Amino acid sequence: MDDAEKRKSKRCENLTPVRISLLNQGDEWDAVILNHCTEGMCFRSTTPFSHRVGLRIRVDGSAWGDISPEAYDTLRHLSIGEVKWCREIAEDTGHFFMTGVKYVMPVY
Repeated sequence: MDDAEKRKSKRCENLTPVRISLLNQGDEWDAVILNHCTEGMCFRSTTPFSHRVGLRIRVDGSAWGDISPEAYDTLRHLSIGEVKWCREIAEDTGHFFMTGVKYVMPVY
């Protein structure tokens, strides 16, 4: 990942459940945000996503009560983003994918 792909703002670490879907498609997958900032996020899932794919990311409504005040200020309830990278991670409990996403729409 080159410097142009790295975030410029401070990352907020948290574990927030989300639902991920491809833009304009109905299938959804569970994922967990590992960290986020005003420009994007990194999440973990069992699904690999291709580079430059557009995603809709929605925070699970029940998760809002567990979010720290720092995370609450920058975490978007619903966001549209583009996959910048996706890496497979092998753990004792199975294979997972970490995916880096850059937001493509501003906050309203």
